[in-house]
Amino acid sequence: MKALALSILGSIRYRIAEYMPQERDIFTIPHEFITYKMALDAVESKGSYLKYVPEILRTEKICEIAAINSVFEMERECNPWDFIPDDILTYEFCEKIIRQNPYALYMIPENILK
Repeated sequence: MKALALSILGSIRYRIAEYMPQERDIFTIPHEFITYKMALDAVESKGSYLKYVPEILRTEKICEIAAINSVFEMERECNPWDFIPDDILTYEFCEKIIRQNPYALYMIPENILK
């Protein structure tokens, strides 16, 4: 019974990914069906999509990509820095982002810079 349920769940996940218009449209998928790859593709296309990534999938790598890509977004729907978990949003993390893109300095929360 458990194997059947897991098989059905896997099939549903596959079909959602298969018929989804674009993987970066992560906001159209229920959180429980979002995979790590979907989350990664979403933040690679638009950093502000971090707000749609379930908290369990917000790894340092995904947050780093979102933070770097958000600097290049001309129109800002939201600041992805607001959705980076506190355990990832450290001085060292911000320093790494600034090294990759100095313009990120303008988006870092003030409490980190003090």
